[in-house]
Amino acid sequence: MAYQELRAFSGKEESGREGESFESWLDHADDMLYLWRHISEREKRRRLVESLGGPALDLMCSLLDENPTITAQDCLAALVQVFGNKDTQMTSRLKFMTCVQRPQETLYAYVMRLEGLLQLAMEKGAVHLTVADQERARQVPMRARPNETLRNKLRRMRLERRPPGFMGMLHLIRETEAREDTSDRGQQFQVKEGAHVVVGDLGANWAAPGHEDCAQAAPGCIDCAQIAPAYEDGAQDALAHEYAPQAAPVREDGAQVSPGHEQVPGPS
Repeated sequence: MAYQELRAFSGKEESGREGESFESWLDHADDMLYLWRHISEREKRRRLVESLGGPALDLMCSLLDENPTITAQDCLAALVQVFGNKDTQMTSRLKFMTCVQRPQETLYAYVMRLEGLLQLAMEKGAVHLTVADQERARQVPMRARPNETLRNKLRRMRLERRPPGFMGMLHLIRETEAREDTSDRGQQFQVKEGAHVVVGDLGANWAAPGHEDCAQAAPGCIDCAQIAPAYEDGAQDALAHEYAPQAAPVREDGAQVSPGHEQVPGPS
């Protein structure tokens, strides 16, 4: 896609013309970087390099050799250190524009630090009082890490031309962070409840195999029941032999005498 190119800057004092001073070019470059905020840092660096020449290009090449992933905004900050007047309005404005939330810094602390730079920029005349709230609302989503709720709210308030002031910004941060913490705790509670349900199901499932083992053991009992009659038959036979009448004594003549009818000796 076609894009508006940066005006050329070489860093040579003799090449400076009216309206093309470093401060003028820096203001233009800062505005262009905001327009390019949706493109990659690599493309931003490429566009910035192609606008430079002379000592400014040499400085840029040295920065890229040392750190190939340096951001375009940090490149502008380095150009300010070399070619800019540290007492100018643009320096204070650039410090405000390049203020980034640090890795371990909270959003609340970042906004407090950003406000100090904004007040300094307003004292230097780099930021007008009427647009201070707009600038603050733009910097927080661009240079910090707000949650999605706060990011969307700030974007909507900027579009409606009613950005929050400093105290309003702090209130929004506290409100959205508290709401997010409450939502996170609710999700953790749901996860814990779900874990209890899963553990209960696992307990039921673990108990089932025990019943299955008992069911598997049942055929053994059935086999024992089938074998039992054989033992019962043997027992009955034993009892029959035990309680069977004793065999009748054998007479000398070979005849058996019934137990109840033994021969009674007659009268002699």
